[in-house]
Amino acid sequence: MQGHVTQGNIPSNVSIMKSLAISFSSSLANGIYFGKVNFLPANNVNAVENYNGSFNSTNYYVLVSSDGNVPVDLCLKANSGMISSNGDIIGVKNESYSTKVGSSNLTVPSLTNETSFTLNYTKSGGTIPTGNYSFLRFWLDIPAAQAAGEYNNSIFFKGVEAGYSC
Repeated sequence: MQGHVTQGNIPSNVSIMKSLAISFSSSLANGIYFGKVNFLPANNVNAVENYNGSFNSTNYYVLVSSDGNVPVDLCLKANSGMISSNGDIIGVKNESYSTKVGSSNLTVPSLTNETSFTLNYTKSGGTIPTGNYSFLRFWLDIPAAQAAGEYNNSIFFKGVEAGYSC
């Protein structure tokens, strides 16, 4: 008696989805604070963590986690100008930021590359490869006639796959 062999092929398939993951430094997650301003007008008021890192680097940064598998473009916007409890407003264009992918020191991110916030998402800086950082600094301009008070707003961050719009 002779044995018989049969064989066949069965397809095997996988679809790997694109994924991205961002996280905030603890300083950024705690909020962007400009402290107390005693004299007006005040231009380019630094956020308190702008230069508090080692070698005067910024403590504000976003990490594109290596858990993701695509590079990321970072988009930012404000929900409004900064508003006091009395309804006074510091215009949204008076709050600005600058970004630098990869590193930060005394001179980067730079005020010379600042971008004013808008109410719509705007891409900031360059593409951030997985496992890398985008460092940020924030500034505020306060007009001479601004009413005294504590002002607040919210800043929104969104990561999108590199090359796509916000």
